[in-house]
Amino acid sequence: MNPASEDIVEMITGESVLGLVMGTDLFVGRMPKDEAGFQDCVVINDLPGDGPSLTFDKTTSNFYSSAVVVRCRNTDYRTGYSVLKSIIEFLHMHGGVTINGTVYDVIQALGDAQFLEWDVNNRAIWMVNFSMKRK
Repeated sequence: MNPASEDIVEMITGESVLGLVMGTDLFVGRMPKDEAGFQDCVVINDLPGDGPSLTFDKTTSNFYSSAVVVRCRNTDYRTGYSVLKSIIEFLHMHGGVTINGTVYDVIQALGDAQFLEWDVNNRAIWMVNFSMKRK
């Protein structure tokens, strides 16, 4: 099983309407450095989730409750919001898909787009958390 962030990136890149490209404006783990010329980007990080489902039969205790945070950095406040809102609309209640051998039963946004801060280069940073059930 991959980190959830890697599978979520694959789901997002497979959705052409979002127009995000891994390594260009979509990243896993951390935002690219400014020297690399990446101003506007989306980054997905893994968060702690709950432990696997608990039953008396270990063979059925294989559902994991994973979580990710999606952050969007953009030079324009409204554009950053719009990009993140599009991701929320795509991922929220997305499910019944298999990515890299992992079944995603359901993905849920845990809120709306939230403005986090202006970074040192005056770019807006937005974020939203997602939880998911996967096995």
